[in-house]
Amino acid sequence: MLFAINVGWYFDLHWHARINSKMTDGYDVHLCMAKPGKHNNNVHEINLKRSSVGFFNNMKTFYQMYKTFCKVKPDLIHSVTIKPNLMLGLIALIYRKPILITIPGLGSLFSQNTIHSKLAANVIILLYRLISINKKAAFVFENKTDLELFKKKRICRRANGYTVPGSGVDINEYSAPKLNIDSSDGLNLLFAARLLRGKGLYELVDAVSSLRKKGVKVSLNVAGIIDDDSNDAIPLNVLENWHKQNKINWLGQVDEGMTDVIAQNDVIVLPTRYGEGLPRILIEANACRRPVITTDIGGCRDFVQDGINGIIVGICDPQALELAITRLTDRVYSAQLGENGRKRVEEFYTDNHVIVCYQNIYRSLIE
Repeated sequence: MLFAINVGWYFDLHWHARINSKMTDGYDVHLCMAKPGKHNNNVHEINLKRSSVGFFNNMKTFYQMYKTFCKVKPDLIHSVTIKPNLMLGLIALIYRKPILITIPGLGSLFSQNTIHSKLAANVIILLYRLISINKKAAFVFENKTDLELFKKKRICRRANGYTVPGSGVDINEYSAPKLNIDSSDGLNLLFAARLLRGKGLYELVDAVSSLRKKGVKVSLNVAGIIDDDSNDAIPLNVLENWHKQNKINWLGQVDEGMTDVIAQNDVIVLPTRYGEGLPRILIEANACRRPVITTDIGGCRDFVQDGINGIIVGICDPQALELAITRLTDRVYSAQLGENGRKRVEEFYTDNHVIVCYQNIYRSLIE
């Protein structure tokens, strides 16, 4: 198997455990990515600039992927994220190779309302449609909204379009005590995500500031990856200024101990307008018995049942966001949502659920 993804930190965060699990039993796995971590074997490093639309940069990356394909001679390709999907999708089309294309959310190009993003999104759709001519191509999504869009665009059909329950979590690792309902402290909110404008942190900072002025005792902790390769990245100096102004408590990038960070907070908030797949932080939060607040967007609404394991608010709706935070100052209510969330993760969203889904898809492609 040739497994290709855009960059090493994303692989380490979302895919490393799965690729080294029973999911790939029976396969000699080769990895193809930019900036790989040091602990991976069979790695073929490439130069890939995720935000670049330059012809020469992308042709160089395409040639490197083609050389990797020729060297590995895979029986099965599994690609994740836009550029590996498109480039290896075209190579698989030419050589009629089985390929599993995972689309973990449509990203910023499909969620921004600019001429550039609309043009780029249309080009990507056309390329995916071309790739789908390959009868040995299958598409995997983390939410039903994206799957339905690809069906509507005549890219995939019911026979070669699948959904999986996000990235899943290890419920033994992500486990925490029940929320303390007797605490007299204020509400501790946690925002933990890639630090992009589209993830809704600006709106959340404004909502928390507004609630404080109204006398609501609330604090906001922020952790995440500063993604300098993205045009949508929040600059580090903005986060540091918010920290100095006491608008947030900036925790930086948390590489280990995320369970402890979640457990030290009461509610996890992700007011995103980004083209999400199924945000892992929502699953992690519920696994740790913490309720979530998120937006009515694909992936988020697939996972969150409003009023049961979290609260769903409108996109870019500051009043709804403030109201949701205020509702969860009721610690008994918050604790119940957190317990419901833990049960939901155990039933549908463990890493084993995801692994079994992929095993079945691999088997169908090879057969």
